[in-house]
Amino acid sequence: MIDTVRTPPDMPPRMKQLQRDKVGRPIPWFVPEVNGEYDFRFTDMEKIVLAIQQELCFICGQKLNRVKNSHAPRGTFVAGPMCLINRTSAEPPNHTDCAEWSSKACPFLTKPMKVRRTSDMPDEVAEPAGVMIERNPGVTALIESERWRWFKVPDGMGGQGILFNFDRITSVRWMSEGWAASTDQVVTSIETGLPQLIEMSEDEPGAMRALALKTRSALRWLPSFDTSEYPVIANLLTHLP
Repeated sequence: MIDTVRTPPDMPPRMKQLQRDKVGRPIPWFVPEVNGEYDFRFTDMEKIVLAIQQELCFICGQKLNRVKNSHAPRGTFVAGPMCLINRTSAEPPNHTDCAEWSSKACPFLTKPMKVRRTSDMPDEVAEPAGVMIERNPGVTALIESERWRWFKVPDGMGGQGILFNFDRITSVRWMSEGWAASTDQVVTSIETGLPQLIEMSEDEPGAMRALALKTRSALRWLPSFDTSEYPVIANLLTHLP
């Protein structure tokens, strides 16, 4: 008998058309087949290219919605707080409802202590583009954007492949363990993620000020809080003019 898992009841109709795995979970469009089975740990790089060319949701594989009075696609990035600071994602955007449902159903996003399984890693699967912070941030940002662009990772930036810059952000929803995240959960995730970005910026002229500006911009998508309770953030913001 095949075990089944309980998933959130409000699955978007587009996702109901996806294939299911052995326990009944919908298999996101971007998941590749590895050694005869779909492996949720990886991303099909060809799907990234298709998503760009055809403006497709990375989760369900169907056309993205349009920005009002425009031909430009509107999409929601599923990312960690550091991605909001850098306004960069390793994955294309999605329909907002697909992104929200996934944030309530994906085990990696709903279980902060869960780590990426590294056993039986196939040789042919590419590493993610860019420099990845090796942690589960515990908080997910659903970043709705009306404009983004893709670019190839420059030499020396880490990994190979494509990254996405986004702006014209219209909303950011914070999720943790399948529910709306508290302000403290989000700020704590930022506080513990910033040290790696700070370390990468310390020896580059002007980089600390640029990081401080990006961090301040990201914090605008949070309710006000006492920065003195978060020393890493407080110290970084002293680099502002």
